[in-house]
Amino acid sequence: MIQKLIEKLNKKRLKERISSAIVMVALIVSISGVVGAVSGIVVSNRYNYALKNYGFSQGDIGKMMITFADTRSYLRAAIGYQDENLVNSCAENYEKKKESCQQYTKEVKNTVSSSDEEKIYSSITEKLTEYYEICDAVLEKGKNTQDIDARHEAQQMAQDQVAPVYEEIYQDMVKLMDANTEHGDKLEKILTMVELITLIAIIAVIALAIFVARRIGRVLAQNIVDPLDQLGARFDTFAKGDLSSEFPEMTSEDEISEMVIVAREMAKNLAAVIQDVNHRMDLMAHNDYTGVSKIPEKYMGEFAAMNDAIHVMNTDMNETMHRIEEAASQVSAGSTNLAEGSQTLAEGSTDQAGAVEELLASFANITEGVEHTHESAQASYELSVKYAQEADKTQKEMNAVTEAMKRISDMSKQIETIIGQIEEIAEQTNLLALNASIEAARAGEAGKGFAVVASQIGKLADESAQSAVNTRELIMNSIQEIENGNQAVDVTFQTIISLVEGINEVAKKSQELAQLSETQAEQIKQAESGVNQISEVVQSNAAIAEESSATSQELSAESASLNDLVQQFKLK
Repeated sequence: MIQKLIEKLNKKRLKERISSAIVMVALIVSISGVVGAVSGIVVSNRYNYALKNYGFSQGDIGKMMITFADTRSYLRAAIGYQDENLVNSCAENYEKKKESCQQYTKEVKNTVSSSDEEKIYSSITEKLTEYYEICDAVLEKGKNTQDIDARHEAQQMAQDQVAPVYEEIYQDMVKLMDANTEHGDKLEKILTMVELITLIAIIAVIALAIFVARRIGRVLAQNIVDPLDQLGARFDTFAKGDLSSEFPEMTSEDEISEMVIVAREMAKNLAAVIQDVNHRMDLMAHNDYTGVSKIPEKYMGEFAAMNDAIHVMNTDMNETMHRIEEAASQVSAGSTNLAEGSQTLAEGSTDQAGAVEELLASFANITEGVEHTHESAQASYELSVKYAQEADKTQKEMNAVTEAMKRISDMSKQIETIIGQIEEIAEQTNLLALNASIEAARAGEAGKGFAVVASQIGKLADESAQSAVNTRELIMNSIQEIENGNQAVDVTFQTIISLVEGINEVAKKSQELAQLSETQAEQIKQAESGVNQISEVVQSNAAIAEESSATSQELSAESASLNDLVQQFKLK
């Protein structure tokens, strides 16, 4: 039966178990109290019965016997004394004692409770009637102190008639007293036995209550402490970073099983978030910015800010790199066109040199070559101006790249701040666990189980803080990688600045070449400078062409280097 009760308790919640167990033990103890109360009422009732029918009755019988004896004494005194006053006084006392004896006799009748006592009582009352008739006759004859013969006759009647009846009545009264005492003794034994049985029953019920309480308490404690020990051991491994091991299975549906369900779900979500963050950060560490979160719904609370920061960093990096890639493509195309223009300019200079050699043979050919050189210089100037503008635009875009990298760095610092908040939460959790341990210690034995839980939660908070430190280190490494990216962007920016300066130099030289070509045309038209001046102009043009070709090659190499740098990143 106790086992069935325990099984029913195990199916209830923890609060209901403890309440039911306390009620059950209180009910058993109450049964002992009810048994004791009922037994007390029965014993009290029987005691009142015994006191009324035997204790009081024995006193009434004793009074009856005493007053009965007093009537004889006063009768003998009344017929024996010679003093008339004494005789009258004894006669009056005789009458009083007679009335008292008759009154006590009537009271004894109310306490007669057995057939034996009724027979004895009936015999006493019958004999008393006869006895008092004889006594009254004796007193009537013997109370006259002047009649000596009558007094002698009365004394003789008292000896012959009163004494035998007195002895019979007195013996019957003794028998009535003995019978009443015997029944009283039996009832006393019965009451003693009832008291003993009641005491044994109460002791048995109390022993049963203690046994049931200890049995239920031991089972309840085992059903509470064992799951908490298992859960505490799992929390210890959980605090050390084990997020994949299974939590203990709970057969009951109480607060402990709900705690296990919540812990299991927390471990699952935390593992999923950490795995997702590690995957995305690993891709970005390998220059792959195409990764996205596969479980955005898992980022709740403080994790939502971290997810937003990573997403913004990834998006900004993608946009920045795309712009750098486009700028690199434009610079590469511009450098190719510039190289072609420089090559054309070099070929023109060569033609001018041939025209100088042939100047003596044909002045008209020289004039034609100078005009052709002027046109080429003008085209080169226009082309240089165009690419100078493109280079300025590229410089502005690199400024935007630099600003974007700064924002990425700021985002990383925000992530570091979030990790700091996680560490503060872990410290607060540890403080709460310490407070819970103190309160559990104050609770004594009742708080030992919760002290274990508080200790394990404190350990979990310490391990969470350590995990936050590890995460901080990972993000600091990511920040370092971003700083390296910033340095690479700075190098690229300086390279583009060099390209812009080179293009501007080419434009300047092209403008100078155009001016010189125009001057040559005027000199040829004037025909006053001579062949030497034309030769110097041709040499100057050749130098400018070589410088333009070298600059365009350098710009092409820098654009290729910038393109290779951008190609290292895998973008959306």
